[in-house]
Amino acid sequence: MYVDWIKVYQQEGEGEFYGPGEEPVIPEGDWEAWTGEGGVGTFDIQETGAVVTVSDPGVKTWSIQLIKENISLPDGDYTLTFRAKSDDDRSIQINMGKGLNVDPWFVSFMDTKKYSLTNEWQSFSLDITKANSTYDTGKLVFEIGNISGGGVLNTTVYLDQISLDPVSGTSVNEDFENGDLTVFPNPASEAFYIESSLGVESISVFNVSGNQVFNKVVSGNQPLLTIGCADWKPGVYMVFVSYSKGHKALQKLIVY
Repeated sequence: MYVDWIKVYQQEGEGEFYGPGEEPVIPEGDWEAWTGEGGVGTFDIQETGAVVTVSDPGVKTWSIQLIKENISLPDGDYTLTFRAKSDDDRSIQINMGKGLNVDPWFVSFMDTKKYSLTNEWQSFSLDITKANSTYDTGKLVFEIGNISGGGVLNTTVYLDQISLDPVSGTSVNEDFENGDLTVFPNPASEAFYIESSLGVESISVFNVSGNQVFNKVVSGNQPLLTIGCADWKPGVYMVFVSYSKGHKALQKLIVY
C-alpha cells in the first residue's frame, strides 16, 4: 500500500474561514504500522508514501492497520479525501476514534466506512462529523485486514493524495439557497461545472485559508458554466454563487 500526502480538512458549521498560518490537524511524523490477531504484512513507510503488502489478513478487519495517532480533533465536521487502487480487487475500511492509550480503549468517532478497490485509481470523499467532547484528540485508521466479502485480501493496496487539514466553514449564518445549484464533477481535477437556472450573476471560490482563488462576473443567462481548476492545489474549496435579486448559494468543492 502506498500512502502519500495526508491532510484532514475541518469544516465548522459556523464562523469564518481559518486565516493564513493555521496549523494542520494532522501532526508531523511517521505513520505507524500495526499487525495482530493473525495479520501478517510487510510495511515500508517512507517520507512520501508507505507500501504494505498483505500476506495473511488475519481474523479481524483491523488485523493489519496503518495508523496516524494524536490528531487534534475538536468537535466539528471534517472531510477526508483520498485516491486508492489495489493489485487485485479488494476492500479496505476507514475509522476514526479515540486512541488506545487509556481505558476505555478505542472509542469510534464515526461509523466504519468500507471502500471497494480495483486496479484503477479511484477518488473517494468522506464527510465525518465528530461529536464527542470527552476526547479532543484521536487517531485515523486504515483497516487492511480480514474484511468480509472484501475480495482478494492477500494483495497490495495503493493510496495517495489523502487529505486531512483544517477547513473552516464560512459565514453560513447568511441565508443560502442551494436547491437549484449543482457543482459537478465533485471531486474535480481539471475542471468543474456550475449549473443553475436562476440567473447567476457572479461566482467566487475560496481556499481553506479564506483566500479567493477565482472570481467571475457572469453576463447574460448562462445555465451551465465551466471553471478550470487544473492549477489549483488539491484540497477543499467553497464555491459562492450570487443570483439576481440578492439570492446566494454555497457549495463545497473538492479538488484532487
